[in-house]
Formats: sequence, C-alpha cells, structure tokens
Amino acid sequence: MATYHLIVAQYDLQRSHKYRNEHWSLVALKNKDEAHIFQLFGNADTFVYLPSQHASFHTSENLCGGCVVGSVEEGKIDWVREKLREVEVIRYKPGEFDCQTWVIHALRLLKDAEEESVNILEASDRKIREELIKERERWELGEDTLEERLFP
Repeated sequence: MATYHLIVAQYDLQRSHKYRNEHWSLVALKNKDEAHIFQLFGNADTFVYLPSQHASFHTSENLCGGCVVGSVEEGKIDWVREKLREVEVIRYKPGEFDCQTWVIHALRLLKDAEEESVNILEASDRKIREELIKERERWELGEDTLEERLFP
C-alpha cells in the first residue's frame, strides 16, 4: 500500500488581505500530481471544511510550496478525511480563526488520535510557519519548492 506525504501547502492569495498572505491546506501527496486536499474554504462568515482530490496538484499557479508534517498510508485517507470533520470551524472571527489556524487544529487532532498508519511529525504552529517562510522565499526566487524536491 502506498504511503502519502502529509504536507501543509501554501498558496499565494494574490490579493490584499487584512490578516494573511497565504492560504494553507493539509495535503496527502502521493506524487506531485495526485493529492487529497483537506482545507477550509470560503470567507470568515462562510467557512466550510471542503476535502477534495486532485490529479494535477503541482500545476496550481498560486502554489508556493509547503512543508512535510507527516505521512499517511493510502488505506487511511478516508479515515483522515472523516476525522477532520471533527475540527471546529469558527465563523465571524477573522482575526482569530482562518484556514491557517484550522490546519494547525487539524494536525493536532490527527496527532492526538494516535491512529495507526497516520504519522504526524510536526504540529507546532511556530515551526511550520518558520519552514513556510523559507519555502515562500524559495518560490519567490524561482528555486525548487517542496513538491519539486520530493518528486524530482
């Protein structure tokens, strides 16, 4: 059974935003194309958990890299998708809750669940942010980003 890299992917918002410059999602990445994406979608007043599957992950123009936070066996993807429905979605608090805080809460939920074949290596907000800042710099300089380094 295949093992997927579990990453926090960041996307350039490409517009002025009061609180953030990047959208974050949690992604189970099989290769640079095949991905299961777990994310919060919408605005502060309409947020909803929206899992999806993509066949061309790395072609997103707004994707500006990511960082590895764990791994998940292929047979546990459905479990992860359903487990993440338990992450509380908070609306109407844009300075306190958004896609980035949702991802951190999602990682902590998965880590605390201690599910076999779901391995969370990193759930620290500070460490993830530090790595994503470095990754954003790589992207801005035209260097290889995470998906390109994982799957040359």
